[in-house]
Amino acid sequence: MKRWQRITLWSAGAVVALLLVLWLGLTFYIRQHKAALLKQITEKFNDRITGALEIRDIHPSLFRSFPNISLSLEGVTLRDSLWQQHRHTLLEAKNIFVKINTLALLKRKTDIRQITLSDASIYLFTDSSGYSNTRVFRSSRQKSRRSGRTDMARFQLENVRLIIDNRQKHKHFQIAFPALKGITQPTDSGWTGKMEWHARIQDFSFNVQKGSYLKNKALRGSLTLQYNRVLRRLQLERQRITIDRQPLLLSAVFDFARQPVAFTLHIDAPGLPIPAAAAMLPPNISRHLDSLSFQKPLDVQADIRGRMQYPDTPLVRVRWKTTDNTLSAYGIALQQCSFEGFFYNEVTPGYGHNDPNSEISLQHFRAVCWNIPLRADTLNIRNLKHPRLSSHLYSDFPLSALNDPGSGSPFRFDGGHARMDLRYSGGLEAKDTVPPQINGSINIEKGALSYLPRNMTLKDFSALLDFRGQDLFLRQIKLQSNKSTLQMDGTVRNLTSLYFNAPEKLVLDWNIRSPLVDLNEFRSFLQPRRHTAGTRKGRNNSTNRIVSQLNVVMEACNVNMQLQVDRLTYRQFTAGNVRAGIALTGSGVRLQQIALSHAGGTMLVSGNVQPQGKGNRFDLNARLQGVHVDQLFRAFENFGLKSLTGDNLRGTLSATAKIRGGLSDQAGIVPHSLYGTVAFDLRNGALLHFAPLENIGTFVFRKRNLSEVTFDELKNTFELKGNKIIIPSMRIASSALNMDVGGVYGLPTGTDISIDVPLRNPQKDELALSDNEDNGKRKRRRGKGIVVHLRATDGEDGKVKIGLSSAKRSVNYPATNSN
Repeated sequence: MKRWQRITLWSAGAVVALLLVLWLGLTFYIRQHKAALLKQITEKFNDRITGALEIRDIHPSLFRSFPNISLSLEGVTLRDSLWQQHRHTLLEAKNIFVKINTLALLKRKTDIRQITLSDASIYLFTDSSGYSNTRVFRSSRQKSRRSGRTDMARFQLENVRLIIDNRQKHKHFQIAFPALKGITQPTDSGWTGKMEWHARIQDFSFNVQKGSYLKNKALRGSLTLQYNRVLRRLQLERQRITIDRQPLLLSAVFDFARQPVAFTLHIDAPGLPIPAAAAMLPPNISRHLDSLSFQKPLDVQADIRGRMQYPDTPLVRVRWKTTDNTLSAYGIALQQCSFEGFFYNEVTPGYGHNDPNSEISLQHFRAVCWNIPLRADTLNIRNLKHPRLSSHLYSDFPLSALNDPGSGSPFRFDGGHARMDLRYSGGLEAKDTVPPQINGSINIEKGALSYLPRNMTLKDFSALLDFRGQDLFLRQIKLQSNKSTLQMDGTVRNLTSLYFNAPEKLVLDWNIRSPLVDLNEFRSFLQPRRHTAGTRKGRNNSTNRIVSQLNVVMEACNVNMQLQVDRLTYRQFTAGNVRAGIALTGSGVRLQQIALSHAGGTMLVSGNVQPQGKGNRFDLNARLQGVHVDQLFRAFENFGLKSLTGDNLRGTLSATAKIRGGLSDQAGIVPHSLYGTVAFDLRNGALLHFAPLENIGTFVFRKRNLSEVTFDELKNTFELKGNKIIIPSMRIASSALNMDVGGVYGLPTGTDISIDVPLRNPQKDELALSDNEDNGKRKRRRGKGIVVHLRATDGEDGKVKIGLSSAKRSVNYPATNSN
């Protein structure tokens, strides 16, 4: 080894040895003068406070900071002068390690270069009157001006809990620091600090009534702080931190020159999932995000400005942006969603930072909902306490996009196109008590649809749905079925307020005009309504709820129709110039007034049709005037009669009927279901080839023409009782014979009719009478002479048989049950 190397090693060793001896000597000195040193440190701190500092023990830490001296302070407690009243200790530490400058200690001065708190609690308490235990440091500001400035270069926290409890301003902050390391460097205007830290926010409430930000969140980061003593401002430049491993960029300014202290936070969070964002916010804000779900994260920026005072709630402004995302909001799924969003909690300046003065705004909104492309320039949700949505929506789409087999929709669209331009203002949920307002229109062209509950198909369908506030106006509607053509317009009042809350109170007023209506195409409305229940494969719960409610509305709402039909057909019935008022209610169909031309005469009908089981019950009041009876019977399928049909009748009929009965689900009259009365007046009538009358010729009047019996007028009132027709006693004067008839006509059995037939020939009596004889004399002469007593009853083959009766008898009508 060369000589200069040996000298260098010896010199270095001597320096190290000297330092070691010096360090050991100082350590020995500290141990020997522990009480004095503890007193010196305590006096140094007590000189700056107005309370009580207690240190249970002090001893040097030999190897912690060689060559400097580290002192370990154990059982350190700092309390203000009013601790006995509030019982909140400002500082309570198991260990405080203090690094002291060795050279300064040799000069009998204490220069603290680093301080480390371990297993400590810092509790900054302010009571409701405004008193704070931090007043323990009040005198330090005055004395520091006299004694100069002391800079602490390094600081460190190990398992330290910080609590700020301000009960006057209802603020509460509680932060646990498992680890924190920092270093400060003095500058001309203040100091610069750097720290690496790991913290857990247990509570961060600017207003305890609103809840905590960052509740139970773990924070990590390396931050650089700058403090300006002149401006009294602490500033954090844009730096990266993580919150529960979610990276954020944070910048902040705390202005201590303003009283109360003002702060500004700016957060930039690219790629932030909505659940993670919601978890950082207090409940009064995050609960509004519970119904929002994005498939992809958002790019979010937030500004928070406020003051450390009560009842101040910071001003919050949040901006976010997303492209081609999937949004689920309030149960509605929006695909291909792109927009820019904003949140403000002060819409109107000066009205506070609160829910009623808050707004969520979406701009340049584009999405696809239920296969329908939607556009909106702006979509706003205001007043988050009672949310109100306002938007202007546009769309242009094929009607087939509305089809979804799993949703349970009552409609299936097979063609057509729709254009939508709607402005909406209202609540977000069905239970909202404020009815929404909708203004705008939906225009449908060349549509083709099937109404599934009634198995009805319509083609060449066009309509204009005009929304005005709570009302819906249905304009320019044209429907074409196989044979029927309808032109319609209608109104639904209070649609938006009653759709979910009281659909049974909805009333649809229809005006319907048509050159031809074939009611056979609408017979399905007399059948039980088929339900189109949704399945789990439907779009989503909200869609199923809306569609399910549409089914409820279609079934429960009331419909008032005014019809003007040039020609109407139904089975064998044909009518012209039809004018009708019909009401469809939840309990059935009410025929308010139907006037029409039929069979050469007119008809007026009113009544009700009510669903009952698989069929329908009806009550009808009808008045006929001048109707050809043969056409009437054929049109109504002979009213269920077998022996008497339209082929057996001729004449002009006027009648009044009050009938109740049953209709099958195929709209046919249920056999034996008719009850009521029919009062008729048949003029210029004829009975043609009526088998029971022709059978009389087998007994008498073989030379008379009983196959075509004419009569001038026939009146009576029949009573219908299910399977029987009660025929009150009546006299029939005809061309072939006169007779008195009365009894029961059974359907199909139970016939028992008495027929008294004078043998006098009516034609001869008519020729013998002079024109000036009155009708009374004609009637008296008609009944003179021999009278044959006949009886019509059921035969063994089920047909009516007429035979001789032993004597003139009074007909005892059998009792029948009426329904």
